[in-house]
Amino acid sequence: MTIEEKKLAYFFSNIVSDNKTMNDGLKQIGYLQQMNNMTWDPQSPRFAKAMFSLGIVKEDIILKNKDFFGPPSDKKLQTIRYNQHRRQVMENLNEIIKERNKKKVEQLITRSREQQGSNNCTLSPSSVDTKKH
Repeated sequence: MTIEEKKLAYFFSNIVSDNKTMNDGLKQIGYLQQMNNMTWDPQSPRFAKAMFSLGIVKEDIILKNKDFFGPPSDKKLQTIRYNQHRRQVMENLNEIIKERNKKKVEQLITRSREQQGSNNCTLSPSSVDTKKH
């Protein structure tokens, strides 16, 4: 992506649109506690495309309950497994968010180029009827 395309993408990403979705505000996850307050919609088209292109299935981004990871009698082992699961979900979500944002930028650049192309229409001599009626 050229510098001009990056500037264009930044410009378009700052434009407020009427059709915002739940996933539009997703940012990269820096630490595990951030996931406690996050919600994401794996059914949205751009999110689903990003998951598909990365080969990540819906089950890979669903947070499971701590009880799923071992007997409650062994809290240490259960906590280790649970934290590993959360780290894996965080990594998967970060990859999806990165891919989703990349696809969004590509879509905005394509849309911008299409608009520029339609604004720069010129008439060719063959398209103008020079005969007087």
